Order: sequence, then structure tokens, then C-alpha cells
Amino acid sequence: MADVLYPIQHGLFWFTGMAPLPPFAVCGANELSEERFAAVREAYAARLDGLFTDETVPFRSLVGGDYDPDMRLLPGVEEPGVGGFGLHRRPGPALVPVPRA
Repeated sequence: MADVLYPIQHGLFWFTGMAPLPPFAVCGANELSEERFAAVREAYAARLDGLFTDETVPFRSLVGGDYDPDMRLLPGVEEPGVGGFGLHRRPGPALVPVPRA
């Protein structure tokens, strides 16, 4: 999901100064049991409660010394084993996905 939304979250939101939150996705929403629906509803309510306080996606700062003047990531700033769009996230803990039943 993070790779699919990367062009929007990084290329549109982050690049223009917005700090996006990790996505909230519910897989198989059309087939949720009543119990699972109740759990998802509670998780979504908690997400809305934290809308202005939750941690945002930890993208690297565009002016923090990780990129050259042409906006290319500088060699040696990446974490070992990280590739693709993950290169544009600051080092640290991984994002936690919405729990599945």
C-alpha cells in the first residue's frame, strides 16, 4: 500500500509541505463479519482521534542534507538492505499496518 501511495504521499503532499499520515486501509471491507466490522470501526475512530497527533510518514527532509541540488539521494545515507521508495524514509522503526483479523 505504501508503494502504491508513494507518488501521492511523497510527490504531492510531502514535496509541497504537507506531512502525510500512514494509510488506513481495510482489506475485504465488503465481506467483514460483524465482529471484524466492530474492530475496524474502533480502529478507525482511534485513527480519527489521533488525526493531528499521530506520527506522520517519516520522509527525509528535502533540505536536510540527504539530497543533492538535483534532488537525488546522496550516496551513503541509505540504510543497509533498504531499496525502492523506502530510501526516501528517514531511518528508524517501520510503519505499523492496520491489524487484520
